[in-house]
Amino acid sequence: MQDNYTPQELNEQKERIKDDLLVSAAPDAHPHAYLLAGQPGAGKTKLADICARAHGGNIIFISSDDYRRYHPRFTELQAQYGDDAVLHTQQFAGKMTEALIDDLSRAQYHLIIEGTLRTTEVPLRTHNLLASRGYDVSLNVILVRPEKSYLSTQKRYWLMEEAGLTPRMTPREHHDRVVRSLVDNLHTLYEQDTFQGIRIYNRAGECLYDKEKTPFRDPSDLFREEFSRELTSREKTDIEEDYAPYVGRAMVGETLRAYAKFFSQEERGKGGR
Repeated sequence: MQDNYTPQELNEQKERIKDDLLVSAAPDAHPHAYLLAGQPGAGKTKLADICARAHGGNIIFISSDDYRRYHPRFTELQAQYGDDAVLHTQQFAGKMTEALIDDLSRAQYHLIIEGTLRTTEVPLRTHNLLASRGYDVSLNVILVRPEKSYLSTQKRYWLMEEAGLTPRMTPREHHDRVVRSLVDNLHTLYEQDTFQGIRIYNRAGECLYDKEKTPFRDPSDLFREEFSRELTSREKTDIEEDYAPYVGRAMVGETLRAYAKFFSQEERGKGGR
């Protein structure tokens, strides 16, 4: 998509963002970078909290979605395109993320970088850049059933709309594409062995997998097993109670049916092939 901003505008907004980010952060001689991954609605904020506590809060959180509103024509794009405005701020947000990572890593701040693992190229490029600058880089992934993450995107949209904020729509096709890509790409990254640190967490913040402790286990198998098992009646009831007040029982029921066979039993264990 064609640029709808100038390099000067990008740089000016970058300096504004840095002023806010650096208020309570200090560089470190031994910097750490935590790459976060998970599908939309998975709850990556929980991972960010875990990583931040490891450094007493002295860490900078980088998320491209946070920078869309800094687009110099954000208000105009919202008025013109509505929910589709995200398509017209995506390139700006991505470039802003790259620029911030470059600037802040040169100064050796601890970093949390949010992503989806939709591709392997981006995390590999980020890993290699930061490792070359002396960072300890780890990949931290959140494991959440796709039913819950998709309904969470719809709940978030409803809550933002109710609060008078600009909601961000997540098409189901995009959500599902990321879920499948995440599993396959996690397997690829494990096989390539670039990341020495890979950890898997659930929404409760429990560490389900740590590559340093179980180096011969493929972490993508956890996702295939979790995504292919049948939900219990209790789990289905909990999902309905959590999301129906916001999106309605009909949408919850339709979502549960749609994802019942998202990963077939035949797909279990493919990561270890």
